[in-house]
Amino acid sequence: MEPSKKLKYRDLLMNLIWENKVLHKLFEGNKRYTKLLQELMKYDLDDEEPLPLQKDLLKNLGVSRTKLMNLMEELYEDFHKRLFSPNAYPIFDTEVWLFVNTWDDYWPIGIHNLKFIPRTGDKFTVDFIGELGHARYLFVESVTHEIENGIHRINIHLEKPSLEQDL
Repeated sequence: MEPSKKLKYRDLLMNLIWENKVLHKLFEGNKRYTKLLQELMKYDLDDEEPLPLQKDLLKNLGVSRTKLMNLMEELYEDFHKRLFSPNAYPIFDTEVWLFVNTWDDYWPIGIHNLKFIPRTGDKFTVDFIGELGHARYLFVESVTHEIENGIHRINIHLEKPSLEQDL
């Protein structure tokens, strides 16, 4: 299955940089993409620094605009094709986040080594959160999973801590 339309430079660039860690892992032995991947690894969409202009990539890679666009499109298409095989997408890390709905804000709390993933509707306690809000338990509003650049994020959204006395 191939992408239905060709992406423009900026869209291609953002997609490739967004997954640069995974692309590097999948295509590290492919000489055709080596220089492009090395150049893309210099950038991160989460950084405040601007993404490279097309003229900068052309200069750094020493290729024509047509060759650059063809190379980026081929890498993007090869990446899509690779995803259709078992165990194709490497996961380097898993992050678990609790998003606690407090009275006036959300608290993002990173959790290390959570042994279970609660489901929507579950109730559970986290003592230090309960102590802060004088709450007995937390109610799971939703659980979402995100996979991006080799990181699996599990986001557990919790309603305001409840003051009820029983679980």
